[in-house]
Amino acid sequence: MVTAWLLKKQGMQVRGVYLDLFSNERSRFGIHEIEKKLGIQIQIVDLAQEALSLFLEENKTSRLSGYPFFPKRTFQQKILFPELLKIEKTSGMDKIATGHMVGLQDDPAAGVVRVTKSPDSTIEPLLEVMGLPQETLLRWVAPIGAIPKTLLEKLMSEVSPASLTGDFELNWQDIQARIDASDPSLLSRELQIFTTSGVLLGRAPLGSLKSGQAYLDPEDSSKNYRVIDLQPRSDRALVQETHEIAISQFHFDEGHWFARPDLGMGYLDIGMISGNGGNPRMIRLIQFEGARLKGVVTEPFLGLDASILKGESVVFVNDTEVFGGARVIKAR
Repeated sequence: MVTAWLLKKQGMQVRGVYLDLFSNERSRFGIHEIEKKLGIQIQIVDLAQEALSLFLEENKTSRLSGYPFFPKRTFQQKILFPELLKIEKTSGMDKIATGHMVGLQDDPAAGVVRVTKSPDSTIEPLLEVMGLPQETLLRWVAPIGAIPKTLLEKLMSEVSPASLTGDFELNWQDIQARIDASDPSLLSRELQIFTTSGVLLGRAPLGSLKSGQAYLDPEDSSKNYRVIDLQPRSDRALVQETHEIAISQFHFDEGHWFARPDLGMGYLDIGMISGNGGNPRMIRLIQFEGARLKGVVTEPFLGLDASILKGESVVFVNDTEVFGGARVIKAR
């Protein structure tokens, strides 16, 4: 609502799009109220069947690969932006706009659009848009990126129709639970629990395990283990005593770069933000090994701090400038 209002205030012609993932009649009534308030046309696109199929497939693939599944991120990257771009091409509009709390900075000299972190925003909006290609960034407008949250809330209260109650933000945890419930056999599948030294501690269902979380030895409750790697395809999970965890290297997938750094430089000193915290936790030396990345830690993660493990999404930053991001595929 605030995005549309801000663009209209700038004299732009705005057309709204609402992607309905659950054929929700209550939400559709609210959309009509917003149309009246803002004076714009809002197209409703029913994606219930397509979204459910995609979520189920992505969830299964992620679980079997030992990675956490994030339905909100999947929606942003594989449904929201592709659908908006498709509509933009057929509608004659020039840009797509969303309410993501990130900044967009055009850099004609480098031929790229850079993404910046908003001053009081969390890391989540950055993780949601990680993976968007430059072709999408060039056609994207994010007008609330630099607006402080207090002002944003004030604008929301002014723009929202008086008759509109409730929160239009989807409950993604509830969606996750519904997706898991559709395939209980996957989460009930038991994995063997091994220590890194090869000792078998027992078995536990996949649904109760998550990389980085605590694991209690059923035979010795005095030992504090942490899950460091899930390997469902091999029917096992690896755990290590928390005080023994010392990580000196991270291996990432190919990732995505907003700033297109010179891969020939061989390294890049930058901060690394993970989903576990909103501020850069450490400086890494990022080395390029073929298509993948390796992060060498200047001071090893130890004990409870060693929480950035397999499946964790990270963002590479320098102050407010975002270089890109990736997902951890191995922690050593």
